[in-house]
Amino acid sequence: MSISQTSFIKTSSGAAEQHASAYASPNMVASSVVVDLEARVKDLGAPYLVEPSAKFQPGQWRSDRCLFGIDVNALTLPQWESRLPLMLQALGMCVEDEYAFMRLLSVPGVVRKAAPHYLLVGQEGQTYKVYWEHSLSQLRHHNPTQPLVLYSAWKWQAHQPARVTDYVMAPDVKHAWQLIQRELAKLPPVIEDTLEQLEILAALKQTPWPPITVDVTERAPFTTSHMAEKSERTQRASINLHLHHFSPRLGDVAAPIFALAREWHSAERDELRQWLAGHGDQGLSNVSLGVDQHAQPFITFYYGGKVRTPL
Repeated sequence: MSISQTSFIKTSSGAAEQHASAYASPNMVASSVVVDLEARVKDLGAPYLVEPSAKFQPGQWRSDRCLFGIDVNALTLPQWESRLPLMLQALGMCVEDEYAFMRLLSVPGVVRKAAPHYLLVGQEGQTYKVYWEHSLSQLRHHNPTQPLVLYSAWKWQAHQPARVTDYVMAPDVKHAWQLIQRELAKLPPVIEDTLEQLEILAALKQTPWPPITVDVTERAPFTTSHMAEKSERTQRASINLHLHHFSPRLGDVAAPIFALAREWHSAERDELRQWLAGHGDQGLSNVSLGVDQHAQPFITFYYGGKVRTPL
């Protein structure tokens, strides 16, 4: 992923950052989970991006979430093939899922997807996540009969089969609006207020709306890689909105975030104020919203991406 490319992670420069509290927040006491995962990403031996996020749901919120990313071109194919499987095995990924995930790196055309050019790694609670981001330039020259798969993700708990997720880009503005309206119909009005605030910010910067919109299609766990396309969908139905083209800040949507937290009883007001005061000036790169695999509504804000270099 280049910096101008759509992604969960955004950075404004290629400069490395000191290891600091980029993902610290009031309800995340220097999470050892995130630190441990970052150590494994470092072991891949390439500069990486780190981007925190905060997820809001009825009755809860969590900011102990991070995505780490590495440009595929930062390592040779033999380096990827020798190092990445070791990380996946250490995270408890099943052999069948490891094979299917690594196969996309070496022979993406077999599964009718563009070559990956970025790796993303994350963890939420006990669930690990790995994504291939596919080249947008290749997607734009894809077979029009095939979906525009921007990300391919595997999500699993240690030694359990993974849920496989395709993030399919809306091919045009009409489809993007349809996806947005589909999700807003399931969510409280304050979510629509949040998107309207972002739409106004885009208009003030004379940039288009809706932004690149991605439909999330998640399949239930399977036991062998060839069964992936036969697996049933989970209850997850959500979208991602990519906001890099007009560079809003997290604090630009502070008011609807407060309103949402109040309606959903997600967070204490003082706790939320402290978090926004600490991170509100950071860039908001991506918003994800809809219902999760348990049919629970959510909205997630991705912000403050930074580049780090392994020592």
